[in-house]
Amino acid sequence: MAISYVLVTLISILISELIIFGGILFFLTGKNSLAQRVQRTAITYAEQALPYFNEDDSIKTSLFASLLESGINPGQITFSASGIVIPYIDENNAFNGQGVAVGLILSPDYHILESSYPRQYPIGADLTQIMPGSATVFANAVGGNVSVEQVEMTGTTLLQTAVPITSNDNETLLGFVYVHAPNLPTGANLLVGTIAPLLGVALLMAFLILPIGLVFGLFATRGHINRLEKLTTATQRFAQSDFSQRILIQRQDELGELEKQFNLMAERIVDSIKRETELIAQKGVAEERERISMELHDSLSQDIFSLNMLAGGLQEALSVEHPLQEQIQLLQNTVDHMIREMRALIIAMRPARLEDHSFNDAIHNYVNHYHRLNIDITVQIENGLHLEPQEENALFRIAQEAVSNAVRHAEATKIVLSLQSSRDDIVLTIEDNGKGFSVEKAHPGFGLDTMNCRVKALQGLVHIESSHETGTIVKVTIPHDRNKQ
Repeated sequence: MAISYVLVTLISILISELIIFGGILFFLTGKNSLAQRVQRTAITYAEQALPYFNEDDSIKTSLFASLLESGINPGQITFSASGIVIPYIDENNAFNGQGVAVGLILSPDYHILESSYPRQYPIGADLTQIMPGSATVFANAVGGNVSVEQVEMTGTTLLQTAVPITSNDNETLLGFVYVHAPNLPTGANLLVGTIAPLLGVALLMAFLILPIGLVFGLFATRGHINRLEKLTTATQRFAQSDFSQRILIQRQDELGELEKQFNLMAERIVDSIKRETELIAQKGVAEERERISMELHDSLSQDIFSLNMLAGGLQEALSVEHPLQEQIQLLQNTVDHMIREMRALIIAMRPARLEDHSFNDAIHNYVNHYHRLNIDITVQIENGLHLEPQEENALFRIAQEAVSNAVRHAEATKIVLSLQSSRDDIVLTIEDNGKGFSVEKAHPGFGLDTMNCRVKALQGLVHIESSHETGTIVKVTIPHDRNKQ
């Protein structure tokens, strides 16, 4: 990781340097090339020169002495906004044979009227005699074609140009502005002669910085690398079913957020595994209950039914006055009670499923089994009442338990099951006409603990009233948002 950081930094530095040097190259080529700047400088002075002429075409005052600055070294050029700076070089300075930027005002016959370098280009001298190669630019200027030409002078290559100065009516030629400057490397020559050495220096500096960057990268990334290794190890162990893996969050940064998300993921996976285990266990219990109910139906219930048939046949075979009739009738009643109890037990043990049914449909399907036992169960469910899945499941299991208890233990013959809404609550009521029981002394088999656990999970309450005279009322209240649709 440290090496990657260093390489990325190095490449970024090199790209930045190339962009900067490319910008310099673009700036010094095209419309910003030295030739174009020399030409624009001459045109600018030609536009400013007219007010400096007298009526007899002589110069009033020195154009260059008033507009230009001194203080430049030979072989160098200072750029202005759109051209180059032409220094004024007085009589005390001389750059013998060395290239400098020069500006001149000439008469129509090419004699010098004003000079930025009087010692080298004295006033009154014929420029074509000093610089024989200047005749071409004057000829082009007279013909209306301002051009920049290259000329050799004492071993120095110069770029020169001339721009005509005309009267206000553009009919009279007053003279020329002549500008020349040392021809610095441009284009490909500039790239080889100027930028390439700078780029070499930049590369050298970059490679000198590389070891320092590597050491710094190692120190800077060591902590991150250790944290990533811990995260990788924890992930591998977690994938190998070691679900106890957790990571200490060291700092609140991007890696800290990754560590936090890993811990959250681990907790969720563990919870999912736990829920799946519970569901499998519940499924196993449900399947076992269904198996037992089928065995009861297939074996024991058939035996009880046979016993009932034998008792009935024996009762018909004996005379009404026979002394065993009373015991046979008692046997008959006992067998009938056993059959009723067995059927109620089988119904209670068979798992009712809510997956594909609403609460209303599931309840009606469930109570229909009890109608076969001649038990009158009335179901009253509020229309349009919406229940969440966890609410449906809990209330349905509670209703199952309450109805089963009423039939099996209280021997009820009439049951009223009601599900209504009241403000922000849902109220489930199961009322029966059975023989009742003592709530304080209720046997665990009544399933009251299971009811309470289911209701507490929904933050609700269970209230039970029971007496031997009036039967039992089970009232379950759970909070509910009626606006949920």
